[in-house]
Amino acid sequence: MVRRIVSVSIIVLLFSFSFFCIYSSKRVTGRYDFSPQRLHFQRVRPVKTETGYEYELAETTYDKPDYLISDLTISFNKNNYHTTDDSGKYRAAVSSYSWFKPDGGAGDGAGYFYKRNHRLEFNNSSASWLGSTDDLGSFTLEFRINPASLNDGAKLFSRVGYNSGTRNGILITLQDRRIHFALYDMFKDDNNVRHTYEFSSAKLLKKKQWYHVALSYDRISGKMEFFIDAESQVMFYATDNGLDSGTLHIPSFHKHDMPGILLGKDYFGYIDEFRLSYRRYEDLKKITAIADKKHIDVGVTGRIPVNSEGVITSPVYEFPHTGTMIKDFFWKQALEKETFIWFEVRLSDDKFDQYHQNPRWYRIENHQRNIYLMKTGDLFLRGKYVQWRAHLIPSPDGKRSPLLQSISMDYEVDTPPIAPLFPECIEQGDGYLVLRWRKNVDYDFYGYKIYYGVKSGNYEGVLQYDGSKPIINDNEDFVEIRIDNRLIEENRLKDGSGMLSYPLLKNNVLYYFALTAYDNYRVGTEYNHESEFSKEITGRPFGGSEIRAK
Repeated sequence: MVRRIVSVSIIVLLFSFSFFCIYSSKRVTGRYDFSPQRLHFQRVRPVKTETGYEYELAETTYDKPDYLISDLTISFNKNNYHTTDDSGKYRAAVSSYSWFKPDGGAGDGAGYFYKRNHRLEFNNSSASWLGSTDDLGSFTLEFRINPASLNDGAKLFSRVGYNSGTRNGILITLQDRRIHFALYDMFKDDNNVRHTYEFSSAKLLKKKQWYHVALSYDRISGKMEFFIDAESQVMFYATDNGLDSGTLHIPSFHKHDMPGILLGKDYFGYIDEFRLSYRRYEDLKKITAIADKKHIDVGVTGRIPVNSEGVITSPVYEFPHTGTMIKDFFWKQALEKETFIWFEVRLSDDKFDQYHQNPRWYRIENHQRNIYLMKTGDLFLRGKYVQWRAHLIPSPDGKRSPLLQSISMDYEVDTPPIAPLFPECIEQGDGYLVLRWRKNVDYDFYGYKIYYGVKSGNYEGVLQYDGSKPIINDNEDFVEIRIDNRLIEENRLKDGSGMLSYPLLKNNVLYYFALTAYDNYRVGTEYNHESEFSKEITGRPFGGSEIRAK
């Protein structure tokens, strides 16, 4: 393992909206230089230097290099109770055990479980591997134990749910002085029939002795193998015929089943260096086309090169308005031979959790311009919330590292239009009023709304349509519209929410009006941008004099 794998220097400027701006009508542009605060590091740790921060691959105490991305990880290297696991993906619900530095232990310590209530419990999440209902891909589950007792039924690890009506998940226990694995209903065949695999170690365990336990599954070949101290205990293929040439049974957890995660229940002894590692199915497809095949020749298995990567994930940052557009995303890098850096971003108008799998990530290149022009269904890739993550890939031998030195983003905030100017009531007649205001010239202007009511500031109706069309500009410098009960009833019927009363116009009653303008971003939704109210104006329908001179 090379100590200095990842070194990153990120410009230390607070991520805030005290940006430098350029105003052109309603266009607001700016730049973010991302600071290292609140970043999440996976297989990367920050190291403070005289000039700022550097980041390097975290040391591990496992026997083999980490060629997989880690999920649930518990090193027990600190003398404190867990609030989360080491990956930060799982929150602890119960953390009850004692901490020691035993002889023969790995790292800085181990968890010692000896009381009836001793255990570790973690909440599950759909954003994590253990909470996913998709294809689980390849995975490796490993840990070290030193049992003081070999009582049957001791739960070393459990992720088992019952909401589907059957047992589903992973259970690792002690049975007959052996380690017993049960993968309940975890594998589906082509007919969506689920299969359970159960197996025990050939090796009998002894008390007060350290063992390294590992279960590995290869999604490409279907090969499942169980090791104790690097010696194979069980090996088979999760296929329809149990052979490497068979049709794969695909691993997945049941939908609508999110059981908690449990370690050390009814167990007496040490547990140390627990880790669940994985490679996503999508990542496998980027490496080789054979990931899509049902089966492959056994000679190909294990020959896929996978570089160990470090990942830096940002928190979810918030813009002031929906529909914000990324104009350019770029970073400075220094690439050694056979190293690589790549980025992903995601945006949404809806707030999302930084660890959740939705919305989807999009891979980008350095100086990726006009990301907002990417279509996602009927919408463009724009949003109020943005998140990025960087993948730093060392050389295949792990001896050379890429350097990431700064991360920046140019953006344009889609601000609301300017409120209508110079509104006035220019005519008051029998059952009608005529309003006028200066037309809006914002580049993405779409229409106007007229709020009205019989009390100042208390608007009981919204007039947005004139006939079948929105109220829009005409060819003149000012916009004029006649308001009568026909127009009011037409807009009431189009509203359909039932939230407003839409009072009818009556002669001699004073009405209050305020106008807004709105743009063309996601019209008719809560994500649309609407201006502030204009100056309030009043109007009073009046029938006029009944006396006509002859």
